Amino acid sequence: LLVGRNLDWGLPETDVVIRNRPASGRAFLQVGFSWNMGVFTALNDAGLFLSVERLFADTALPDGAPVEFILRDIIQETGNVTDAVERLKKQKHLRGVHVLVAGFDNGQPGAAVVEFGDEIVARMESNGLLLGVMPDRHDIPDATRARYARVADFFEEMRLIGEADVRRVLTDVEDGGENGVDAPWNPLTRHSVVALPGKRAFHAAFATPEGAPGEYTTITLAGEIEHEQ
Repeated sequence: LLVGRNLDWGLPETDVVIRNRPASGRAFLQVGFSWNMGVFTALNDAGLFLSVERLFADTALPDGAPVEFILRDIIQETGNVTDAVERLKKQKHLRGVHVLVAGFDNGQPGAAVVEFGDEIVARMESNGLLLGVMPDRHDIPDATRARYARVADFFEEMRLIGEADVRRVLTDVEDGGENGVDAPWNPLTRHSVVALPGKRAFHAAFATPEGAPGEYTTITLAGEIEHEQ
């Protein structure tokens, strides 16, 4: 089971990786920004991976908890894909976001994308590959369509997909269009993660000062904690 995820963000932020070991619930790795109370990208000690993508800019406050707070609860309390998907499907107030869920059910790998639109739809993986957004959707931004079409084309003929393949497509900067945002790695990309749920680890890369993809670093959930003196 491999998961590839790039987070695009319109503002410059301080990128952080946090190894969370709460007093109760599951330990988890989180990649985000210094101010995150919820999570955008996370992997817990049961091998459950969650990430969120907002399809449209929306400054309105939701009628319930923001999606990143919901994901924080799930990653700390849930250990399998089915439970995570069922909890997400109960969030009737969410709109315009997709949540990727990947991990295991009774030891078997699986993945789903929960789409929050006019209806809540859980789209399961098909033939071993699951895209966060289907590029043939008519109601998505052109740049989103271009990025996911690039990823779909890259994997179309592959019978086996490895970590190097996922890294390669996530750091593709070619043919980004007028503003560069049509490429998987673009001027708005803040972090890239290749998650290995079975190993409770991921490879993370951050943008260099020039905006190019940085080197991937392997981070494990079982690493050491640095205590303040």
